[in-house]
Amino acid sequence: MAAKHLGLETIIAVDIADAKLELARELGATHVLDSKTQNVLNEVHKITGKGASFAIDCTGDPSMIELLVECIHPFGTAGSIGDAPAGVKIKIDALSFMVTGKTFVGLVEGDSLPQKVRYDCHRALAQFCCTRFTWILTATSIQFLPELIDLHKRGKLPLERLVSTYSIKDLDRALEDMESGKVSLDRMPLL
Repeated sequence: MAAKHLGLETIIAVDIADAKLELARELGATHVLDSKTQNVLNEVHKITGKGASFAIDCTGDPSMIELLVECIHPFGTAGSIGDAPAGVKIKIDALSFMVTGKTFVGLVEGDSLPQKVRYDCHRALAQFCCTRFTWILTATSIQFLPELIDLHKRGKLPLERLVSTYSIKDLDRALEDMESGKVSLDRMPLL
């Protein structure tokens, strides 16, 4: 959704839950990949011809972060907003990483300075996006918040489709929905 809003042409969403992939397509993904049944690296290279220019991980899963770095082309940028468990390490081939000029960054609270996000994404022609748009929703930039409010008012930021809430009496259903992939842990606040 954010990538579509920025006018990017190729937007690839990767997940294991069909419902999330369908939502990603509805919100602007041009391609969706099920990482349970598809070889993500091969498919990204097939779609892009060379690898993604920009990639974002929202899972925090070390194997997905490693895959993310493999999916970007030389001089591409990969970033992770997902929370990996404390002490978990990721493995990246150092020589390959260095000679290809790839960049990996940790994204804190969206790291969204709109001018920089727009510049970096347009410059890179981002070709890879995640199905959850947490990175844009947690923006703290004072210039960006009015834009998010305007997008929501115009129906271009459908928060009601991205956030699930449960009452405390529905805790069991909330946990079942999380286990089934219907919602993500970070989409299960407000118990």
